[in-house]
Amino acid sequence: MNNHLKSYAEFNAFFTSDSAPEFVVYPKNGMLEPYGKEGTNFIVSFTPTEYGKAKIGRMVIQTEEMQWTYEIRGSHPQYKIPEVGGGRIANRLSKDVVRTMKQKQQAKKNFLKENLRTSHKAGNSPKKGLGGLQS
Repeated sequence: MNNHLKSYAEFNAFFTSDSAPEFVVYPKNGMLEPYGKEGTNFIVSFTPTEYGKAKIGRMVIQTEEMQWTYEIRGSHPQYKIPEVGGGRIANRLSKDVVRTMKQKQQAKKNFLKENLRTSHKAGNSPKKGLGGLQS
């Protein structure tokens, strides 16, 4: 935005009190570039906190000689209903992982079973208990 004269002008930018509080303008004050220059950029932010009817704000940019008033209409983003696409969590192990787990489980040595087997080979009776001791 430019000043209507060929000189810089101090400005104040704000939304009127009857505007929705979701609107904010930046910068709030500064120097407005003169006519014929690139111009001063203003950023208007609209941050709705809920869905509902459209919000309206009146933005004022004011210098000593001039005042510009703009009606700003805020709109909400288009609501999309979430789509169901199966389970949210992949809770099934792949066949490769299951196979690897079974192999590791089979590879573990069962020391109790091995001790019982070796004690039978050594001639110890299972009635005598482990290690050949009487119960």
